[in-house]
Amino acid sequence: PRPGEYDVWARVHVVDEATGMSVAADSKPLRLDIRSALDPKMLEYATDGLRNEMSGMVESVEASSFIAGWEPKRAVNNNQTRGWVSMDGDAAPEINVHLTRPVRADVLLLSHTRVIRADASRTALATRVEVTINDRGAPMIVTLRPGRLTKTPIHFGRPQKVRSLRVKIVGQTEGKDPTLTGVGFA
Repeated sequence: PRPGEYDVWARVHVVDEATGMSVAADSKPLRLDIRSALDPKMLEYATDGLRNEMSGMVESVEASSFIAGWEPKRAVNNNQTRGWVSMDGDAAPEINVHLTRPVRADVLLLSHTRVIRADASRTALATRVEVTINDRGAPMIVTLRPGRLTKTPIHFGRPQKVRSLRVKIVGQTEGKDPTLTGVGFA
């Protein structure tokens, strides 16, 4: 099914012992809210890891800060269930990735962390980032797509040999609890 609300119910057929006839009985409808099942966009996301040129090429990952269990290396491990999250109060969250050798790429995909699954009070999201390739030139300033289930493609304009990436978060939403300001990427 496509995302949306659906009513489902069950129908069973039983044999009436007195008459020997089949009798149908229906359950009451149950409303289901399907958010992402078989959404073509989400199915495409499932194969993003197969096209990740950085996979297995990461030499080191450093960040301005991180919450235990949400270390920087988790942002580049091809696993969307965990990622990097900065510590609360980090005024300039930043992550730096260095590769063992350059890879040729023309797009970077950034996806928000799924930290809300571990702590529902953590709802802040990055909204704007500065991306610097190979520590050269002016950073690209990018507005991120909202929502934890969407990725933001950052197109470089032309293929580049990427040896390092710096992603600095320069804007974020205010979460439900304003003291919980940690944000990051999966």
